[in-house]
Amino acid sequence: MMRRGALVILLAGMWVALWGDLALGTVVAGLLAGLLVVATVPVPASDRQLTIRPVAALAFVATFAGMLIASTWSVVRLVLSSRAGDAHGVLIAYEIAPEAYAVRTLIAHSVSLTPGTLTVDVQPDGRTLQVHVMDADAVPAARRSISALESRAARAFAPTLPPSDRPSDTEVA
Repeated sequence: MMRRGALVILLAGMWVALWGDLALGTVVAGLLAGLLVVATVPVPASDRQLTIRPVAALAFVATFAGMLIASTWSVVRLVLSSRAGDAHGVLIAYEIAPEAYAVRTLIAHSVSLTPGTLTVDVQPDGRTLQVHVMDADAVPAARRSISALESRAARAFAPTLPPSDRPSDTEVA
């Protein structure tokens, strides 16, 4: 119950920030909107125990910010180049591994927010993203970027660490 209350407050805070007004009416409307979202949007059971690792979350944000800058520069170069008219977009399938629905959603949205790529669809299995890449020549780089986002998001927010990040019996903590 405490997490739901915190989520309502977080959503209300986002509402107030989006409106840019700290008036009582805006805060009340934000709380009502937050309550409505929490009451009507189901959260998968696997995400009720979502873990947030602050240092890894900062690493995710830094990685994402770096990708925004790099991909924006790539799109600008492509648009201003002489081959802009010859570039062909392509649709790729990318399978993501994290178990948590929220982590998979974060990855899909992060891909869409990155210039030059767009998550077009998520297959019914919930793990396969259909991603449109603006330039077919950029597919390998797009796959590396999605992989990096996936790895950072799983380390930062997944309920359990990915197998490669779990300490083994031979490692000293």
